[in-house]
Amino acid sequence: MRICVLGAASSAHVVARAKVFETFGHEVTLLSPATGDALGLETKYCARDGQGKLAWLKSIYDAVKWADADIFHAHYAAELTTWMASILGKRPLVITVMGGDVLFDEQGSLGPVGRWLTKRAILKADLVTVKSPMLGDVVASWGVPKDRIMNIVWGVDGRVFAPDTDGAKQRRSDWGVQADDKILFSPRMLKPLYNQVLMVEALAQIPNAILVLSTYQEDQTYRTEVEAKAKALNVLDRVKFVPALSMTDMSASYCAADVILSLPPSDGTPQSVMEAMACGAPVVQTDLDRFKPLFAHQESCWFTHLNADAVAEGTNALLNDETLRTHISKTGRAVVLEKADFESQAREVETRLLTLVGQG
Repeated sequence: MRICVLGAASSAHVVARAKVFETFGHEVTLLSPATGDALGLETKYCARDGQGKLAWLKSIYDAVKWADADIFHAHYAAELTTWMASILGKRPLVITVMGGDVLFDEQGSLGPVGRWLTKRAILKADLVTVKSPMLGDVVASWGVPKDRIMNIVWGVDGRVFAPDTDGAKQRRSDWGVQADDKILFSPRMLKPLYNQVLMVEALAQIPNAILVLSTYQEDQTYRTEVEAKAKALNVLDRVKFVPALSMTDMSASYCAADVILSLPPSDGTPQSVMEAMACGAPVVQTDLDRFKPLFAHQESCWFTHLNADAVAEGTNALLNDETLRTHISKTGRAVVLEKADFESQAREVETRLLTLVGQG
């Protein structure tokens, strides 16, 4: 099967989800609107690279128009190559929804034209994969038939994301923290949506802990706000900013943490949360109903309301109760390996793709 994957090579998740089909024996080409490490995949780049907007759109138009494949698989609905594939009638077209690409009202994403193009592409797709039943309900409300919606969390590779004592020691050394320090780690993008200011407010109620914040795709203005809040609460000396790492290098970061914090008010099924759980790291995450089919409070994670008192309560509970922390660590990893194994999930998608191209 010849698969044309539409998505950004700068996204480790897009690349991994394209690469796995190559390992299954299919011919995969990645058509990317951004530069990045495609891990050896045959890649056609149509990145802007200083071009004017019209010239860039023309390069995307040409790349998609001349792409030849048995099936087109777009990762992220609100993306130029996805829209172009739909406009040009590339079929069969599969669109993998990530979350923020369709949660317009929750995340304030896209203007009227972008929303219209995204909905149009979704409605014309032959198959839409979603990471949670809630996201399935969103696209179904737009008019997508239920039989064209597939619930796939994609998940993680439990061989890559696994407990790693040596990796944890090395990462703590990289971060300049001690073996017995209590480490809270936020792997999410450093942007207002992900509530790092709230984490700092909670930190003021968590004695002796160190908050480590990834600078992945940081918003510099927001980082300044985070630093100002930490200074105002006299905890700036307990906040560390660390550089973003590759997907595979993140395993050691999860293992180095005592607690993972993931606190956006709106989310799909976050990849970083599943990766952390696979590494045995207990997670404090936003209490959203959409997570309940996969995770359970005080079983596989700790759900929290978005206020400093609640976040501090959950974090302190995990730091101070070894029995609870161990239980959540083991259960979280077991849940991910059972319900979100990457290769098994990809095989399910492969079966549907083969059916769409008449090879199933």
